[in-house]
Amino acid sequence: KHPGYYTDKIKYDGPCDIFPNWEKNTESWGVDCYKFRHDQLSYILGKKATTRRKIATASNCVVEYVGSVAFFAGTRLERARGRDYVEWLCSQVDAKHSQTVNIDLRQHLSDVAIVRIPSSTVGYITGEKRKTLAKIEEEHDCLMFYIDKNSKTPNNFNLHSDLNKKEEILGIFSHSIRGRIGAALKIKAAVEMKAKEYEKENTENLKLESLLLQPYIGDFDIDTFELSNREISFALGKEGSTRKKLAQSSNAILEYIGNVAYFAGSKVERNRVRDYLSWLIQ
Repeated sequence: KHPGYYTDKIKYDGPCDIFPNWEKNTESWGVDCYKFRHDQLSYILGKKATTRRKIATASNCVVEYVGSVAFFAGTRLERARGRDYVEWLCSQVDAKHSQTVNIDLRQHLSDVAIVRIPSSTVGYITGEKRKTLAKIEEEHDCLMFYIDKNSKTPNNFNLHSDLNKKEEILGIFSHSIRGRIGAALKIKAAVEMKAKEYEKENTENLKLESLLLQPYIGDFDIDTFELSNREISFALGKEGSTRKKLAQSSNAILEYIGNVAYFAGSKVERNRVRDYLSWLIQ
């Protein structure tokens, strides 16, 4: 009813001044804002606001758009994540929906998982109009971007792979370790369907630390369990129904990459799903 009623007088870089009594701060709770252009709104909002909700869930930040201003409410870290995610999406609009985004990974050590995928599978992994990635994002409460190989990285990490390999770098962003690793294993399972030899080579030594840019403190980890051809078919079920039931009942992440079951979760969750799977194939 009143365009600009709240937004005309505020500054658009950093803490908002629409709450005069708010302590503008701070490491604790606060509100930041970011002004975007009208032509960027539909992309960062998404159909039925799905993209806005994914930004909020992945960053663990309250995200709302008022006119052409994005508001972020949460801790300083949560607000920074939410703002970065929106800025990266806006940059894709400016680059006419370019698939790659230049990201300073040094600022996102705690909310990213990195997956290398062969360039030949990008179309399959992404899907028409990005539908496949969007489905995985919704399932695992994350956002995914193909990362420009000239992006800044920690000193111990190299985005450029062996010159003989044509690879793309997929960054999976979420405040939740469960969301990041769940999506990473789902992507690797999909790559296995299109490039078996590539994924076999790249999962033989798959560990939690191979997906993250900094060590994770806690008992969340990845375990494996090898299955025969007959067992994998039985453990998968029609349209993956048995795999889904095993994962839901154990509260663990479960994906099959080739003939190997990958369990991700706390130690209790990993042991639980291993037991369930063992009982099933006896």
